[in-house]
Amino acid sequence: MQRFICLALIAFTSVFAQAHAQERFTDRLTPDQLKAAGLDKLTPEQLAALDDLVKQDREEGLRKAKDVTRQEVREEVKAAVRQEVQQEIKQQAKSEAKAEIEAAKKAENQIEGKIVGDFRGWAGRTLFELENGQVWRQTDGESYVMPPIKGAEIIIKRSTTGGWRLYLKGTSLWVKVKRLD
Repeated sequence: MQRFICLALIAFTSVFAQAHAQERFTDRLTPDQLKAAGLDKLTPEQLAALDDLVKQDREEGLRKAKDVTRQEVREEVKAAVRQEVQQEIKQQAKSEAKAEIEAAKKAENQIEGKIVGDFRGWAGRTLFELENGQVWRQTDGESYVMPPIKGAEIIIKRSTTGGWRLYLKGTSLWVKVKRLD
């Protein structure tokens, strides 16, 4: 909004200055003003020279005002962009932190991996060695026998009632387990 106001001010000032640039300075003075300033004693050539000087001064003042206003607008825009970037960085950092926390929570409550060798089910106190080096042992007395699966994919999840469950990925089969290492 401030930038719009500044730009409108520049445009208005420019139009106003151009309108007055056509009119000579000395023509806008009353006879009393000319006399009070001692300008009534100047020759027409001197008055024309004075008008040229005033015109140049106005143009230079207008140019400087435009330059200052442009610089102020640039600084305001830079500050606004800087603030937006900082807000985006903060938001991104928050999102990344939340994602890291969620990943850490998931890592605390779930492990995905593959069984080393052939997986044939479980029968009492079966040991499950994972490719990541972890070893888990069955804690219940359940049995389930199946044809061998090489490198079976599993998910081990923390149970809501305590302990852990090993799920055979892609099935609804699971067994209670405990980590040994």
